[in-house]
Formats: sequence, structure tokens, C-alpha cells
Amino acid sequence: MKKFKSIEFIMNAMRVSIYIGVIGLVIGLGVFTAFSLFQRNVNAAQSTQTYVILGWGGKTVGLADIVSDGHQTTVTASTPYIPPQGKTFEAWLVDGNYGASGYPLSLGQFDEKGILRYKANIVNAYTYTDLAVTVEPKDDPDPKPATSNQVGVAVFSSPYGK
Repeated sequence: MKKFKSIEFIMNAMRVSIYIGVIGLVIGLGVFTAFSLFQRNVNAAQSTQTYVILGWGGKTVGLADIVSDGHQTTVTASTPYIPPQGKTFEAWLVDGNYGASGYPLSLGQFDEKGILRYKANIVNAYTYTDLAVTVEPKDDPDPKPATSNQVGVAVFSSPYGK
């Protein structure tokens, strides 16, 4: 009788060991998969480009740096100019004269030092073709750009404009 209890004990211990092994394998595969996906996102090809913002007559209005992997996008723009009293400079991402989405994306206002910083996770940053800078009233209730008050534009190169 004692032998049967020993065999039963050994069988139960083997089952527990197998269960623990399977659970460990599942957890290990899950961690490996998550790490691989994380690395793929971290290692996504980033495009870093600097553009000159040109105004009327080809005058340099400022500079724009754009870093994007197609989704995570950072834009830093600067201008040495001061907007007219009661106005502000506002930057916009536009897509080929509104050809793709018809939606200009406001990046916000330049600060009092002439700097704009924008960071977002965009569905497809490469659809945009230009960065436009307009003069807008401070506290402007109109969400659209004042295209007649465009100060300058930076025309993007590849991979933008897709």
C-alpha cells in the first residue's frame, strides 16, 4: 500500500512540474513577443529633416525641424519675427493644398520668443506636404487657418506627401 502512495505522490509531483513548465513557457513566450513588438516600435525608421520657412519673395521667415517615424511626430519651428499687435503666428500641417484629407492640422501658436514646439502621435504624418505659418488674431475662435494671412511655408520632401 505504501508503494502505491509513493507512486501517486510522484505522479502528482510530475503533473505539477509539467503544469509549472507549461505556464513558464507561456509567460516566457508572452514576454518575448511583447519585447519584440516594443523593439520594433523603438527601432522604427525615423525621418529627421530641417526646412526653411519661406515667405513672400523668397524671404526666409524661419526654420522648422520635423522628426517622425510616420506616427510619433515632433515639430520645432522658430522665427525671429514678431507678429503684429493683437496677433500671433500659428503653424499648420497641410496636405497638398488640402488634396488628401482637406484638413489643416493646427500645431499651435509660436510663443513670445518665436518658438513653436509640437509633439503628437499622428495616424499618418507622411500624408502632409507642407508646414504653413499664418498670422491669426489672439484668442481666434475660428479653427481654420487664415490663408489670406499666410506668412510663410516650408515644402516637405520625401517621405512626406504620400
